[in-house]
Amino acid sequence: MKRMAHALLMSLYLLILPASLLAAPADGSSTAPTDPVLGAEGKVSVWTYSKAFAKRFNLPEMEEEGLPPDIQAMELRLVWRDLGNDSSFYDCELHAYVNNQLKIFYPEGDVGSIETLRMGEPAHPTKMSNMEDRDYFHEKSSAYGLKAVFSSVSKRNSLGGGIDYLYYRKYLLSDLAYLTFTLHGCSAFGAPDEYKYSLWIEKEGGRDYRHWTKLDPAEFFQFEIPKPLVQRFYPHAKKAEEKSGDRIDAENKARLDKLQQTQSDQPRGEAIQKEINMMTSDLLEQRGKQLRAAIEQTYKKLSDAKALKPMGASDITEVVVQYIPVGTSFDDAESILRNAGFKVDPRPSANPTGSRPDRYDVVGSIVPFVQLFLSRVNVYISLSPMTPGDYSKVSKVSAGMTLSTL
Repeated sequence: MKRMAHALLMSLYLLILPASLLAAPADGSSTAPTDPVLGAEGKVSVWTYSKAFAKRFNLPEMEEEGLPPDIQAMELRLVWRDLGNDSSFYDCELHAYVNNQLKIFYPEGDVGSIETLRMGEPAHPTKMSNMEDRDYFHEKSSAYGLKAVFSSVSKRNSLGGGIDYLYYRKYLLSDLAYLTFTLHGCSAFGAPDEYKYSLWIEKEGGRDYRHWTKLDPAEFFQFEIPKPLVQRFYPHAKKAEEKSGDRIDAENKARLDKLQQTQSDQPRGEAIQKEINMMTSDLLEQRGKQLRAAIEQTYKKLSDAKALKPMGASDITEVVVQYIPVGTSFDDAESILRNAGFKVDPRPSANPTGSRPDRYDVVGSIVPFVQLFLSRVNVYISLSPMTPGDYSKVSKVSAGMTLSTL
């Protein structure tokens, strides 16, 4: 019976994946040889599915484990992921078979795979010499992130955070979508008896959380993940996380030690306000460098306190307004951002699409700000005009620091 179930599940995988991707896994995973965590099959796979799903795909029936009505099946999978550029690790994935009538905010079109955007040696994105190439790559690949959340919450603690799409197909069948997410490792799993798990998927029409610092739960579908599924998977995730921990800590420590060499002196907002009306190009350049140093200091503090989260970005507005106070010339504010290393988006047209109140804002970004072992830290600063179309002075500053993966 177990062999039959395995064969039927494999036939389901063949239905899901395009033939061109079968030779190389669509999610970038590969097998670590003689791996003590993944076993002989090179992966760990734990399922739960409804009776209707079992009947539809000729699978052995399971006891109902409390799947949400709009989800027919879930799989938790543990793999060895190799992204090239010396980046490889144990990764936990979540696969879901979802009602495709739900208005989901998909990354791009009806079918997509982050693997089509990733490049290994020697063409890894971190080696691109042309900044326009790097900006284009990060803009496209980041669209697969910050559109879903893996939430694990206990009475005393909260794990999990933003997760990225690996692969999705809106019309797997006429009524069924297939979604695959990476959990960026396995650290989101706590003891199943203490934590409640849920999957949040952003709704169509929601805001772009790459440029927003606060999560709005109303913009997400929220699905509880059955506890028995997590109970069966947790021992494997825990073992993988223990194996990965030492290596990740060593990589992060080396990067943080390098950041400690940055300068610590920061001028205060009062002094800057006196200078704001007599800015020269030299002052703008200096101010940009000081802003950059202040953000690096802030990153170190947040990282040391383990306060950086993949979703619901850390608000660093108070740091930024010391260097770009409200009332700053908009031209000067954009120059300060560029001198700090930000990519500054063009000013919106007179009639931008949508109805969001921030649609006239100008956004500056550094992606990545810091490249970590499994993820990267990004910084976004939003400048609001005095009124729609009036870019004479800055009326509001918002800034956030986010955590995401390649």
